[in-house]
Amino acid sequence: MSVSAFGTFSVLVIRTDNLPAMTEYYRDILGLEPKASGETFSAFHTGAGGELVLWKDAVRPFVPGFAGADLENARTDLIKRGGEPTEIDDHPGGKHFYLTDPDGNVIAFSNG
Repeated sequence: MSVSAFGTFSVLVIRTDNLPAMTEYYRDILGLEPKASGETFSAFHTGAGGELVLWKDAVRPFVPGFAGADLENARTDLIKRGGEPTEIDDHPGGKHFYLTDPDGNVIAFSNG
């Protein structure tokens, strides 16, 4: 299986305790274009085909992610390679699962 089943490595999630202030900063100070928002998150276009997500309930301070993944095939392939991905679950805009690397960093895979 090629890496394309994992999608593109194009998402960064930043955990925040102050979503309104962080949203305002990235939108108004840094000029990022809003993509979507909800009670616990704000997502922005990065201008390079990627996405920055500010998430109040993120599992770690920073979560890199693959977007546009073929979740079933990617998850199956990761298990075959010795990875231990979580179950596929809902998230705003689609579905996702997580994988933890040897240092405990969480990596997200989403179909959106």
